[in-house]
Amino acid sequence: MDSLVSSFKITGRLLEMTYVKLFCPSWTQIATKLLSSKINNILPEIISHSQGGFVKGRFIGHNILICQDLVRHYGRKANKPCCMIKLDLQKAYDTIERGLIAEMLTGKRGIRQGDPMSPLLFVLGMEYLSRLMLKIGEKEDFRFHDRCSELKLNHLAFADDVLLFCHGDFRSILYMLQALKTFSLTSGLQPNASKTAIYCSNMQNGTVNHIIQLSGFIKQDMPFTYLGIPISGKKIYGKECDLLAEGMTARIKSWSSRNLSFATRITLINSVLTAIQAYWSQMMILPKKVLRSIEAICRDFLWKGQALFQGGSVAWNNEAAENSKYLGLPSTVGRNKNVVFGYVKDKVHKRIQTWDNKFLSRAGKEVLIKSVVQALPDYTMNVFLIPVGICNDIERAISQFWWRSSSKKGIHWMNWDKLSAHKANGGMGFRDLRDFNLALLAKQGWRLLTCGDTLMGKIFKARYFSTGSFLTATLGSNPSYIWRSVLEAQELVRAGVRKMVGDGSTTNILMDPWLADELNPFIESRHPALVGNLVKSLMKPDEIEWDDEVISNVLTERDQSLVFKIPLSQHHVNDTWCWMKEDHGLFMVKNAYALQQEIKGSNGMTANSGFWKQLWQLKLPPKVLNFLLRVSTNCLPTWFQLMTKHVPINTHCSFCDAAPETPLHVLLGSRKVWTDGLWPSDWRHPCCVGRFGSTEMNWFGMLKNRRRFGIGLVARTAAGIVLQAKTMSKVGILKPHVVEAIGIKEALSWIKANAWTNVVVESDCLRVIRDIQKFKYMASPYGHIISECMTLCSGIVGVSFNFVKRSANK
Repeated sequence: MDSLVSSFKITGRLLEMTYVKLFCPSWTQIATKLLSSKINNILPEIISHSQGGFVKGRFIGHNILICQDLVRHYGRKANKPCCMIKLDLQKAYDTIERGLIAEMLTGKRGIRQGDPMSPLLFVLGMEYLSRLMLKIGEKEDFRFHDRCSELKLNHLAFADDVLLFCHGDFRSILYMLQALKTFSLTSGLQPNASKTAIYCSNMQNGTVNHIIQLSGFIKQDMPFTYLGIPISGKKIYGKECDLLAEGMTARIKSWSSRNLSFATRITLINSVLTAIQAYWSQMMILPKKVLRSIEAICRDFLWKGQALFQGGSVAWNNEAAENSKYLGLPSTVGRNKNVVFGYVKDKVHKRIQTWDNKFLSRAGKEVLIKSVVQALPDYTMNVFLIPVGICNDIERAISQFWWRSSSKKGIHWMNWDKLSAHKANGGMGFRDLRDFNLALLAKQGWRLLTCGDTLMGKIFKARYFSTGSFLTATLGSNPSYIWRSVLEAQELVRAGVRKMVGDGSTTNILMDPWLADELNPFIESRHPALVGNLVKSLMKPDEIEWDDEVISNVLTERDQSLVFKIPLSQHHVNDTWCWMKEDHGLFMVKNAYALQQEIKGSNGMTANSGFWKQLWQLKLPPKVLNFLLRVSTNCLPTWFQLMTKHVPINTHCSFCDAAPETPLHVLLGSRKVWTDGLWPSDWRHPCCVGRFGSTEMNWFGMLKNRRRFGIGLVARTAAGIVLQAKTMSKVGILKPHVVEAIGIKEALSWIKANAWTNVVVESDCLRVIRDIQKFKYMASPYGHIISECMTLCSGIVGVSFNFVKRSANK
């Protein structure tokens, strides 16, 4: 490893790094992976907290949350002057010098595309910019942004997505431009003047014009998009959400040429379309209109196979898509959140429209919905609470895609509430976007609660809950929409989080939820000695063990029983927060979504839950399972069901004309359907043909009446020629499987008496066959019969057992 490290030539420029020369490319990949794993471990220690890309333990949503909070109330006259620069770095492949390309370029040295070292080295190169910004922050006459003066923060970065911000005075901005120029000359990464934007608030026109003249950058107004999320100094409306819907619609359009099944649409909605919304929902509360639009998109895709969104109740504005973003999200959130997050539903519509011309089965549609459509909003829902309107529009698009057949509108046989129900409750398992939005935002709340040492945790704690924790935080004054979104999931976090007691030194007895009770994790006792005390006071001094005497004096019987159920570690460990619903104690979005469904009352077990579980556990193709679901929920377009949809039609069965044509009648009750079907009515499983030279032994047992039962035996060759047959009647009132075991015993005795060898014994009782093949001692009459069968088998050469269907046991 030392030789590999020494083969790098350290120079003054990041791009002048020689390629590791090894004899075999596979060894090169191994070496770079080893180096990248070691660099990954030390990056968090040497990279500034302002850099959030490719560093272990740092999350893209933190940059978005901080950025959104910084621009809160940009443009208000009461605010202090401030300036923000959104950099767009010009890479080497952005431009071509000295005319056109004359020949194919071939790389012979340097880091290749896909190399695990590439992003790490880039982050190390960008760290130089962070050090320069930290250095100018130490100047006495440099003035920080009003909200970052305590933390001395003047920039944010996610890889090459960089934001520079400071007070709106000319000298501070000049310092940042000088540092940026130094970084450009040293690293070779130049800002793209035509794409780098400056956002000013309450600055004098002369100062703004002077800065634009010096830098060559362009001045823009909010909102803009950062990391794919809209960033705005005002409240976000549906207009800013157009990008969310556009992404979902584009994804659906890419599936339009496929013939997606019902199950495939469900899967695509749950795994793809809702994921797009989920990213937004982690960062903000999406407007109701935006949520309705997203639900409409998903509903159209679900029921019709395409997105037929035409605006609905949402006011569309094409200018929203032209506004800049930060990390793919709107940078500003105004009053009309339906406009801000409208792009979420547009994504869903476009994605569903790409699938319109494709012949998709139900199973194919389920896959596309769950893996594509429902995954589109995930990025946005990680940051914002998407409006309910956009969620409803996306769900409506999914529903239309699900029920639609080719270009036809299709009939919606089930409403969205039933489709989004769990499969164990008769639904398709599509996500409820609003609930999933809250689950993703709860993840941000969980991080604020457990990861307070991160940059985002420090900023939000100083801004909104400096004297408490996230569980006790309030809305505060002049909150950003990011904080409103995360705070919306506070109740969900409270319902699922628990304090795991270690040494009890940081857990308050009355204020913290530390009991192992799902309904009420708090102490109900109100003894005066408990006020303000820690759990450690309930333990024996200098020992990690519950003090029986103290607990019995101050706690009620209910609290005592719950306290003694908590195991204590013999080692001194700190108290930590854990997630109640997971054995490992870590937060899981899937678990939080299920908890939100329970709180809302839409995820409880129904009377038919056992039936639905057995149906989905059948080892059948997905499209067959979807067909059985439609049969069980009366979603097949039979004459009777069409009449319920107000179609004027004769409801009598068109085959037998004996009863109304319901799904059960067509599949089970009408014998005309079976006799005129693909197979003849007397179709049955063929008898199993044995191996050459073997003897087949078939038998069956029959309960004749309450006191007697009969046994029939047939011996035949591998070609099916009958050798002998035998029947017998016995006295007894036995259970069917016991009669089957006696039949096999009599068959083995018959085989032994005739001295047959290489015999295959066939039976239609799977339980007896398994008990013989996997013999275990059983202290019961049935077990004694099986033991006798095993004794007889030991005296027969080449005997084996085979299970066959009853129709083939003839």
